[in-house]
Amino acid sequence: MTEHPLGHEDKQYEVEPAKTAKKADGCAERVVEMVVNLDDATGELLGYVIGKMMKLGALDAWGMPIVMKKGRPAYAVSVLVGEDDREKMGEALLKETGSFGLRFKVYERMTLMRTIHRVHTSLGELPIKVGAMSEEPEKVVTAKPEYDAMVKLAEEHGLSLKRVQEIGNAAASHLVDMLNQGNGDDDGGDA
Repeated sequence: MTEHPLGHEDKQYEVEPAKTAKKADGCAERVVEMVVNLDDATGELLGYVIGKMMKLGALDAWGMPIVMKKGRPAYAVSVLVGEDDREKMGEALLKETGSFGLRFKVYERMTLMRTIHRVHTSLGELPIKVGAMSEEPEKVVTAKPEYDAMVKLAEEHGLSLKRVQEIGNAAASHLVDMLNQGNGDDDGGDA
């Protein structure tokens, strides 16, 4: 067992590959950003479109307020997709927004290799996404507790989400320290 930074002991750390695990091998992958400008969309429509695009397989989706010609307030909705999904996702974006057109821009990107560590805390199991430059444990760059799991723990324990985020972030920081020490078997000694 390892001493937790918040003063209790965690039972164990288990590792399983994330569904979205990708290797960071220095090779960039090509992605496409699709953008539509909407001057007639409600906040509800924007939220729906972003959620729908994510459900359809977008890598990411977001909206930004903009000002169009003649001072019209509007939103730019951007959707990031793999090159192979460009046509299918473009058609869906046009259908869902009612826009008459969209723009494409191709980018190259590199992502970290991702794994999910299931950390057992005093609140229960908390999945933490870990990003690393390679499969070597000492190459861990970042870790973040999964949001939906923190919301569930907050509701189950009657705690504020802010408090559960503090616990989750402390657990993530502790996990990164353990993994970067080598094999992940921290005996609680000095680093």
